Amino acid sequence: MSGEVKQNTSVASGAIATASSATESASDPVYNTNPENVGAEWHNTTSGEIFICNDNTVNDNTWLGQKGTNVARTRGLFMMGQYTASGNTRSIDVFTIDTPGNATDYGDMPSPALMAVAGSDNGTLGRAVVFGGSDGTTYMNTILYTSIESTGTGASFGTFSEGVYGPAACSNATNDRAVKAGGVKQPWAYVNSIQYITVSTTGDATDLSDMSVSNFGCSGTSNGTNDRGIIATGSTRTSLDYFTISSTSNAADFGDVTNAAYCGAFSNGTSERACFAGGSTAGTGGNTIDYVTMSSLGNGTTFGTLSHLTDWTVATSSGSVGDRGLICLGQDYTGGSYQSRVKTVEYVTISTPGNSTDFGDCTDLRAACAGASNGMT
Repeated sequence: MSGEVKQNTSVASGAIATASSATESASDPVYNTNPENVGAEWHNTTSGEIFICNDNTVNDNTWLGQKGTNVARTRGLFMMGQYTASGNTRSIDVFTIDTPGNATDYGDMPSPALMAVAGSDNGTLGRAVVFGGSDGTTYMNTILYTSIESTGTGASFGTFSEGVYGPAACSNATNDRAVKAGGVKQPWAYVNSIQYITVSTTGDATDLSDMSVSNFGCSGTSNGTNDRGIIATGSTRTSLDYFTISSTSNAADFGDVTNAAYCGAFSNGTSERACFAGGSTAGTGGNTIDYVTMSSLGNGTTFGTLSHLTDWTVATSSGSVGDRGLICLGQDYTGGSYQSRVKTVEYVTISTPGNSTDFGDCTDLRAACAGASNGMT
């Protein structure tokens, strides 16, 4: 006998054949790769990772890799927010970021209904969190959470040190740390604290560090597991702060963009591009989209424009793989004054500068909400 093991589908040979459901490819499977059965295998011949299908819903499959990679359609959530000048909502809207279309109702966050909240997530691990906000009277110090991959109501996660209106949030994705930064507290005073949570658990936030300025109307994004957070520093400002999410070092100045107030911040994660869309600096809405390279410091560069002037804009993205940013336009500003909240959601390809394109609508009017997705790794 030679001792050589060969591929052989003959039972008589005694050799173990490759399962008929196994597919070999130089890349990972995708959410609309449709295997015949749950349990089907996919072998990535480039990375060596083996994936098993654990849900074979047509065009909505999920694949779990033995190295921890989770492949599923990328969902973006817009949670809570303001739908009229005097009314807030608890509702959660869900979009499939891969495919333009209108949102569907995903469930509700616990009472009360809030606006000027901040959202983040732990990426492909699939949990979204919401920080702070206001019910119209009280500025909240609550943290809420929900699953990105299953419909239903949200739940209480914990608290942070003081109730704030208009903070920012971001995370280092599957490294599982999310932070809340800035905001304004009662009686009216800006704060600069950065506090963190471990997203996959529940509990109260812990102090991490401070922003370089105290402000509200902030927004945040990150380069995912590369561990850099960037905060658009909010009301009346154009500056960005940056910090290391896993470090206790204080934030420092990164550079300037056109609008760092009430804008929508998003990124393509480890591909290192962050964008800042809409917002205002002098009481007027904006439609600019700027971008920066997160791994280096410097001022923003023009990316494109939104379809109209907005503020209290909120965004999320599908990360480095999907490369798509989703922008909830928030509060419309036309004709020199603020108009109604809008349902409109637009999108861009983050690696390719250009104007935004219509994606679909939220289920209701929505501004100053919280965004999250399961797109970051």
